[in-house]
Amino acid sequence: MSAAAAPAATGRMASVGIVLVAGFFFSLTGVLVRVLEAANGWQVLVFRSLALLATVLLFLALRYRGELVASFRAIGGIGVGGALGLAFGTSCYIWALYYTSVANTVFLFGALPFINSFNAWWLLGEKVQRLAWVTMALALVGIVVMVQGAILEGSVIGNVVAIVGLLGYSSYTMSVRRNKGIDMMPALCVSAAVTATFALVLAGTRPISGYDTLVCVAMGVFSVGFGYMLYTWGARRVRAGELSLLANVEIILGPLWAWLAVAEVPSVWTMAGGAVLGVAIAVQASLTFRDKTG
Repeated sequence: MSAAAAPAATGRMASVGIVLVAGFFFSLTGVLVRVLEAANGWQVLVFRSLALLATVLLFLALRYRGELVASFRAIGGIGVGGALGLAFGTSCYIWALYYTSVANTVFLFGALPFINSFNAWWLLGEKVQRLAWVTMALALVGIVVMVQGAILEGSVIGNVVAIVGLLGYSSYTMSVRRNKGIDMMPALCVSAAVTATFALVLAGTRPISGYDTLVCVAMGVFSVGFGYMLYTWGARRVRAGELSLLANVEIILGPLWAWLAVAEVPSVWTMAGGAVLGVAIAVQASLTFRDKTG
């Protein structure tokens, strides 16, 4: 390895770890929704988004200080478009959890790497290595195994909402990869502000308990706040398809937390498919560690 290549390889290795940690934070969303007392989806989106906005804005203010406004301008139209897509995707994800199980929701979102890879090839001209396609195919096998056992237990509405939401998430990933030389964390603030505004209009005047408010705030700070800041940071050095595959550690952890916290027990199909997907994630992480190109 040349001296010039060494820092790039080290940066990619660090990015793999960062994206895996982001997946851990993402995995907390389902169980946090399950432990709510009575808040509806729009109320969750209002308080979660406001907490996300405050968390990311504080981080950016400390980082950029007098250049904060400039950091928002730098994301451009592509960043704003990605932020709108993320707002749509996250809204769909929350509502999918209200209509189907945690496991079924995260399984359907497991299709994201394949959508991202196709979009990155089609829109950004990113090449997908042969071995990466193999690991993605392995991940698809795991998802098919899990969905086969779980899809009948979820509602049609929940499945459709989750699948449509994938398009929003993919648009955000494409915007981050397209602007990978630019800090896209301000786009998270734009997304949170848009989501909170629309959700506030639709939430109505129904009161929300202090407990549910705290859970929603925790969701905004940790599950999506820390999760998306790490995801956005790691995305600058990890290819689009690989990125969401690595973040899919959520598919294994999300149902696990729901099982431990609220006894939402995964089926045998879920456990078998999760094992296959876990192998795919481990192999992909290993391949990405060894890959010296970005």
